[in-house]
Amino acid sequence: MELARSGPRKRRLPNSPQVPAKSFSAAVGDRHGNFSGSGTVSVGGVTVTETVSGRSRSIATVGTIAYDQKINGQSAPPINITFVVSDEGDKTDGLVTDASNTFDCRLTRLSGRHER
Repeated sequence: MELARSGPRKRRLPNSPQVPAKSFSAAVGDRHGNFSGSGTVSVGGVTVTETVSGRSRSIATVGTIAYDQKINGQSAPPINITFVVSDEGDKTDGLVTDASNTFDCRLTRLSGRHER
């Protein structure tokens, strides 16, 4: 299953101002809930690359995922997302639950629908 993620994103370190941010990424997941992906993030006008990997945990259509991430190849704080799955699994809307973050995301299934 291949998914595309996009959404407005604001991340900040403690005691620092929030800055506008936007990301566009693609992720691949398996039927066991393992996901990995990569993309481009613009933070305050600075463009960086991001890679993520993690495992989702869900009950029916609601769940969480904790992503380990790297920014420009360097380890970065994990991202914790709570999500809701809709449209027979074709869409997933999520919200980062980490303190000092304002970030939402939408995953859209691009392939694999008939592989279930």
